[in-house]
Amino acid sequence: MIQIIIITTLVSVISTLMVSYLTWFIIGVYKLKKQVKNNKEDIENIFNSLTSLSNELVEKELSLEKMIVDNTNYLSTSINECGNNLSTYDSELHRELDKRFDKVYQQIGQQKQ
Repeated sequence: MIQIIIITTLVSVISTLMVSYLTWFIIGVYKLKKQVKNNKEDIENIFNSLTSLSNELVEKELSLEKMIVDNTNYLSTSINECGNNLSTYDSELHRELDKRFDKVYQQIGQQKQ
């Protein structure tokens, strides 16, 4: 009879420990699933932020590239205009000098006669 009481007590204690362990295990698994879900959301938010930053950087890079091309074209046009203006001014200056030289040459030729 005493053996039955001891066996019953041991089975009862082991059953209680098993129920406690299963409860602790289930609660732990639930907490881990919740933490995994939160981590996934955090990773998605970080990924979205990085994607947004990457897109902004690409837009800024394209904007800067366009500004560089526009400024280079403007500078090139300005240099060409300046060169053309100098060429025109140089041609006019040579024509004016040629006219003056011709006048002086004619005056010298008339004085010799």
